Amino acid sequence: MTRSDIVNDFLSGGPLSSVDVVDCHVHLGPALYMQNPDTDAGGLVRALDSMGIAMACVSHSVAMVSDWEVGNTLLIDAVKKHPARIFGYAFFNPRYPGQMDKEMARCAAGGLRGLKVHPDFHNMPANDALYDPIYERAQSERRVILCHYGAGRAPRAGSHLYRDVVRKFPRATYIMAHSLPDMAAVDTAVEYFKDDDVQFDLANAFQPGVIEYARKRLGVERLLYGSDGCWGSIAMRLGLVCAADLPDEEKRKVLGGNMRALLARCAA
Repeated sequence: MTRSDIVNDFLSGGPLSSVDVVDCHVHLGPALYMQNPDTDAGGLVRALDSMGIAMACVSHSVAMVSDWEVGNTLLIDAVKKHPARIFGYAFFNPRYPGQMDKEMARCAAGGLRGLKVHPDFHNMPANDALYDPIYERAQSERRVILCHYGAGRAPRAGSHLYRDVVRKFPRATYIMAHSLPDMAAVDTAVEYFKDDDVQFDLANAFQPGVIEYARKRLGVERLLYGSDGCWGSIAMRLGLVCAADLPDEEKRKVLGGNMRALLARCAA
């Protein structure tokens, strides 16, 4: 069997040169569980260069696990230093509702065009009303929102909870993070979000054949390369998509084309 051009490019050992790659799900650090020694903006850009990744869509781990305002400030600085390489997801803590509007405005003014929620870290269901200002902002301002996700009936970030959110705020654009680990999760995604503006990142698409199955059931346009770096290996997740049994034109969509299309409709 003849290998595809993208597979040959990946196996060459150098940066990818045959495809535009956008990683839809990356973190800066430092924070717990980080697997890269250099987790600041400069270290991330060097890592992207080494793999031939054009852009990373990033939230800051400090914002997620410690101080959301400090983490967002660090991300604003990173985006200002590398505007062509880093797209920023502002992160919000719904347990401080009185600070929400001010922080949203500050992050938007600082160039963070996306939004991020993580119900597990906040021990709060994804459909809790305290999250509503975030979803409303995603809907009214055309901002992509990356959602920490657990397939099925996960207690805080489950499919059934996000279905409530999507139905309440249907005009927002959602990316469900690390959402398709196996074929059962693909079936769940079809059950809950078949006709919604919901995309799925492939950071944990480890079951053999699951990417091909997701392409069949959800359509290639809804699949996004995401790595969950630096909490996991950016290169390994990149290899999952490059090696998938898909035509190269479809791999190009998953690796970067689909995310480029989402960002093109995102508020400036």
